Amino acid sequence: SPAWRGGLIAFASSRTGNGDIYVMNADGTGQTRLTSHAAIDGEPAWSPSGTKIAFSSSRSGLGDIYVMNADGTSATRLTTSPHVDLSPAWR
Repeated sequence: SPAWRGGLIAFASSRTGNGDIYVMNADGTGQTRLTSHAAIDGEPAWSPSGTKIAFSSSRSGLGDIYVMNADGTSATRLTTSPHVDLSPAWR
């Protein structure tokens, strides 16, 4: 599901045939693709500061939680469970 933060919406789309994370202005303009990994990326969640986006990804084989800068750089894996980790959320 999409995530709203300060006039921006982060969302997942498979418009290229693969699940990726995008961000756009609330009016639908300025759509920018943030991820382009061969794995499925989805479920974006903005950090409280708006500088990071957590997301789920199958990059490691199973679903894990990753975090990246809001511009799509520096994706880092946060979970390494042998189980599927989904639905990231910030506190």
